[in-house]
Amino acid sequence: MTARRPRPTAWRSALRIALLSTICGTAAACSSTCRAQPTPAADAAPAEPVARIDIQSRGAEPRVLLQIGRWAGLRYTSTFSTESSFGLEGGPPVKAPTLVAALRTEVLHGTADPVVRETDAGTLRLVQERSTIGEFGIDPQGLPPAVAEAANRNLSLLAGSATLQLVEEDGEVVEMRTELLGGFEPPREVADALDETLDAQRRFPFRLPTGPVGVGAKWRFSDPIRLRGIRLTQVADMSLIALDEGSARIRIRLRLQAPRQEVPHPLDPTATATLEQYRGDGDGEMRIDRLTGIVLEARVATTGTLRLSALTPQGQKTTTLSAATVLRVTGALTREEPTPSPTDDAGLTTDAGAGAPDAR
Repeated sequence: MTARRPRPTAWRSALRIALLSTICGTAAACSSTCRAQPTPAADAAPAEPVARIDIQSRGAEPRVLLQIGRWAGLRYTSTFSTESSFGLEGGPPVKAPTLVAALRTEVLHGTADPVVRETDAGTLRLVQERSTIGEFGIDPQGLPPAVAEAANRNLSLLAGSATLQLVEEDGEVVEMRTELLGGFEPPREVADALDETLDAQRRFPFRLPTGPVGVGAKWRFSDPIRLRGIRLTQVADMSLIALDEGSARIRIRLRLQAPRQEVPHPLDPTATATLEQYRGDGDGEMRIDRLTGIVLEARVATTGTLRLSALTPQGQKTTTLSAATVLRVTGALTREEPTPSPTDDAGLTTDAGAGAPDAR
């Protein structure tokens, strides 16, 4: 019996909830919905990395090299939880539902057998991974049972969605594109909506420094991004605060700023507004696996303030919106056997027989 493909209207309902949760939950950290971009062709070169790393201190001895070291067939899991609130100046804050997502990731091409891309900036040697959503929903605590049930019923349609991503050795996600939505190849309009969130996920503030570093090492990178039509610059300061045999602990501090500009009005999609000021700040910590660069634990708290002015029938009006969010991540390597080698659209296949790290 052939599985029934979910109706487009159901998919759109699930995506609306997912996008709303993403917008509310991570706007301050710029992990929100960016302007839709067309999905690159399978054989097209990815966008060039834009976040260059400035090493400010190498830290104390002993020093080690922190890189993304992964091999074909490696599998790991990641669970994301986002708590957030937002509101208008002078009004009470509104708490958004807590969004919880669980992903399973399999490495298709590892460090010793990378996907090679030539760009103006040089040759990129990229790890290729496929991530699949296992569970996706909101925490029903504090919500009317019927509302929580309806939301989770729609969000469950996204289980089985898969993306293909290319990761540089410093951890930058160079490309992400949708393969499946709910286990099926999605209609173009639906894929575009999901790709909006994927482009934002690429901008998660995580990079590893080039060359050996020790405790006390500090590095910085900046990243120009778009947040719902707004041009922003994200600056991340990272420091190595602890190092043991198997993991490294890194502290993160974020600053986000935007120049004065005309933007889509966030409360009226048919109108535009003038962004007078945007400022976001964040801090947190993460613990990564030293061998693979996989995030084992992370917590990032952010706040953001947006001041807009727009012409209304009553004259010029200024509105200030604020948001706060806490993102938590847990990850782990798995011991599952690799699945049979699938072939993606670019003709790349999983080395299913690899069960040990590539020689580096």
